[in-house]
Amino acid sequence: NLAVRNKSVNLTRIFRIPRPEAPKPDYGLHVFTINRVNIHNMSFRMKNVSDSLPPYSGTGIDWSDLEVNSINLNARHLSLTGKVMSGILDFMSFEEKSGYVCNAVSGFARVGNGKAEIRRLRLSDPWSELDIPEYTMTYSWGRDFEDFINKVSMYAEISPSTVDMKSLSYFAPGLSGVPLKTVLSGTVSGPVADLNFMNMDIRTETGACLGLDGRITGLPDIAG
Repeated sequence: NLAVRNKSVNLTRIFRIPRPEAPKPDYGLHVFTINRVNIHNMSFRMKNVSDSLPPYSGTGIDWSDLEVNSINLNARHLSLTGKVMSGILDFMSFEEKSGYVCNAVSGFARVGNGKAEIRRLRLSDPWSELDIPEYTMTYSWGRDFEDFINKVSMYAEISPSTVDMKSLSYFAPGLSGVPLKTVLSGTVSGPVADLNFMNMDIRTETGACLGLDGRITGLPDIAG
């Protein structure tokens, strides 16, 4: 007689055939771990020479021709496993050739497999001061950043932060020339071109206050 118990047959017991082990999740090959990294005055250049790229608008960061200078960085517990890089950033400052300047940024980061996740993010540039407990960007592949406004989806939980449109204009050129500085808090999700807002509290320098739950689609055509 052939008996089946607990998804195995009695032949397994008779001939002492070992049960197959349950498949283990594949987290990818662990490549390295670095306990501490200190970098002073480094430069980085990345240029995409593909003919299929859209033309540079002339304002903001040109994601197909990045040039980052004066990079200073202190980081801990950097790890690369499979295609995912993670680590703790204690401090970083840099300048991009577009004119964007980061005075200081810190947080815990995990990047790879189409997702960049940053927790306890604090960022200071000449125009804005951000305090973001959780920030993620999701994308299909690296070239999505060439159309950051439409193809990179964001999620951010924002503690009270000072945000100047001058800062945002380097990442969303459609905001260039908008003379607006606010203190805001709340939750934002979606790509820049189709943003959803939840429990947003926005206060301007003139004293105006706005509570916002909803969605904003499209950007102002400042150039036009």
